[in-house]
Formats: sequence, C-alpha cells, structure tokens
Amino acid sequence: MLSVERSEPGPPFTGPGRRTGRELRRIARGLTFDVVAVLAASVLLVLGLLNLHAVGGASLVTQQLTAVALGLVLLAGLLAARAQLLPILGWACYLGSVGLLVAVHLAGSTAYGAKRWLFAGPLSLQPSELAKLGLLLVLAQVLGSNRPAGRRVVLALALALVPIGLTAVQPDLSTAALLSALTLAMLVLARVPWRILLPMLIAAALAAPLAVELLRPYQLDRLHAFLSGSVSSQGPGFTVLQAHVALASGGLLGMRDDPRYPVLAEYLPGRQNDLALASLVETYGLVAGALAVVAALLLVWRLALASRGPRTRQGSLVAAGLAALFAAEILVPVGGNLGLLPIAGVPFPLLGLGGTAAAVHLAALGVVLGVRRDGARHRLWSMPKWRNPRPRLLRAGAVVATCVLAGFSAYGWQLHAVDGATLRAVGDVQMTRC
Repeated sequence: MLSVERSEPGPPFTGPGRRTGRELRRIARGLTFDVVAVLAASVLLVLGLLNLHAVGGASLVTQQLTAVALGLVLLAGLLAARAQLLPILGWACYLGSVGLLVAVHLAGSTAYGAKRWLFAGPLSLQPSELAKLGLLLVLAQVLGSNRPAGRRVVLALALALVPIGLTAVQPDLSTAALLSALTLAMLVLARVPWRILLPMLIAAALAAPLAVELLRPYQLDRLHAFLSGSVSSQGPGFTVLQAHVALASGGLLGMRDDPRYPVLAEYLPGRQNDLALASLVETYGLVAGALAVVAALLLVWRLALASRGPRTRQGSLVAAGLAALFAAEILVPVGGNLGLLPIAGVPFPLLGLGGTAAAVHLAALGVVLGVRRDGARHRLWSMPKWRNPRPRLLRAGAVVATCVLAGFSAYGWQLHAVDGATLRAVGDVQMTRC
C-alpha cells in the first residue's frame, strides 16, 4: 500500500525555484527582525553580567550564566515553534506555573519576609516568573478565539485570577501587579468592546485603595516617602538618595577604577536587582545606562512590530502582550531608580539578578520570534484582515513608553549635570563617616 507524504505548503513561486521580489524582501525583514531583537536582548544580558561581576564577582556571574544558557536553549528551540503549537505550549506553561505556585505555598522557602522560591539543592526556581509566560499564552488563546466578547472576558478573568491570587498571598505584590497589568493590557489589545472594559476599569479604580491594606510596613514606608518626596539619609528616603548618589557619581564612563568605589558602592541597596540600573551607571557610567535603556526600548518596539507578522490572532496577541509586559518592566524600575515612581521590587528585565526571570524572558522572546517567522513563511495561509484584526493601540502605547523614557532620561541627566556636585558631596560625607 502506497502512502503519499504531505509537505507543508510554502509561499508561491513565479517559476521553478524562484520567488518574487516582495517575498524575498519579506523574508529579509524577518531575518533582520530576529537579529535585531536577539542583539538587543544580548546587550542587556552582557550589561547585567558586567554589573553582577562588579557586585558579587564570579559567583553571581556563574549563577546567572547557568540560567541564561538555559534561556538561550529555550529561545533556539522555540524559534521553530508554529502557531499550531501555541495552545499546547500555553496550557502547559499555565498549568505548570499554577502547580508550582501551589507548591511554593506548601513547601516554598521564605526570604525577605515572603515565600516565593522553590529550592532543589543549589538550584532555585521562582514560579511567579513562569506564570507571566503561561498567563500571556493562555490569554492570547482565549481572547483571540471566536467566542462572544462576554464569554472571552469572563474566561480570561477567571484564568488570570488564579496566578494573581496565588502570587499575592506569597506575598509578591509587585509580580501580582504586573500580572494584573498584563491582563488589562491583553483585554485592550484584543479589542474587547469598551462597553465591557469601561465598567471593569471603573470598578478596578474604586477598589485600588483597598490594595493598600495588603502592603507590608516597609512597602508603606516606600509609598509614603515617594508621595512626600522624601530624600534623606535616614528613613525610607535613604534608598532613593543612594540611587541618586550612584547615578550622579558614575559620570560618563563610571568609577569602577576609582579607589573610592568599593566603599561608595556598599551604600547602594539592591544593587543586583531593584537598583541594578543605578549600580550599572555608578560602575560603568551614563553611557552604559543609556545603552541599556536604548536596547530595552528597541526590544519593545521590535516586539510591537512583530505583532503585525503572525498569521493568527493568537500569535499577534502573544507578541503584543509581551511588548506591553516588557514596557511595564522597563518603566517601573527606571522610574523607581530615579525616584519618579515608587520602588516596587520590579527588576529591569534581563539586567538584574534572577535566573528564572532571565530564562523565562528569553523563552518568551523565542515564542514571539517563532510565530512571527511562521507567519512570514506561510503568508498564503493567513486569515483575512477582517478576521484577524491587529492588536489595538499597541503602537500608540509604544510611542507613549518612548516619550516617558525620554523624560526619565532627561531627568537622569539633570541629576548628573545640575545636582551632581551636591549628590557626590553627600557620598563623600558618607564615606568619611564610615
């Protein structure tokens, strides 16, 4: 009995072995996208490793490199992903992360007043980071389906509440807030009608003050310090003051070789995570800090543009949602390092210490690049535009994020140029007292 092997359909040919000029240009754009996005992520990884080496030496670098190597393997493997694999991958990540979050609640390790990690010998895992990818993928599947709008919203909220609730009780309020922001962004990007969204937004705004009751004392101190504009050498304003001193002391090329550096750097708390950007500037200068911000912003824009490539709504929503998540993870720590936003415990993506976060972010990037290339190769099988509308307001959001980061950068330059002498004097006084 003979069997006929079915080959996967490809782009049309104009003749034997020849493609049209438009197809070649489209493929070239796809390859360029891959190179630029991966290059931007690589810049962030290298800068993060340089900062970790300055903070903790070879031990921290080795720890982070192990997770980065795993993330790069996942990225390379997921580059071959196709749109048909997204549901399987999404539900596997979602259910796996929920199971691990339950395991954290039952047998997790407590550090810094929170139970967020699972340890197996020298290895550690933070399931709330995996929950970001799992929630992103399942929301894309649900909100990109053909179900009625009301059913899509109810199912999406039900799915989101599980990891958000499990993360909030750890407590990891910063990640819970990011998961909530991701859910809201996905609802907007998926073109859920405003008659459904608007009442939800009003209810969320009215319930927001109740979230203050969930904050711990040190978090309330940070919030009060931010609202009062307190920047002092004592109390909750100490962290912001040290971040300002670090940003002003770094200069253009940093003070890594300055004999005062080891003592001054010790005053900066959270150098490997929350204040990694301030530490990078202090160590390697404003040039390194600007490079990190530009690379991160470039990655956001590439992800936003990637949402136009996939041939399914689900693929488009995955790229758009990841762009929104990256933008939030960049704006919050940059604003916190500058004192323009409360320090919320959100590390700069791919820059701070966090093996699970690095591996998950690289895997998510691999998913987006994979479905984008899948769409470029199989454009014949794309859905019509009227059945596959592009995510709403994504480019406008990217423009807003760019403008906000430009404003943050201008303020950072002012700290260096205008207030730099005063802040450096504060640092010298601290070192003299020490």
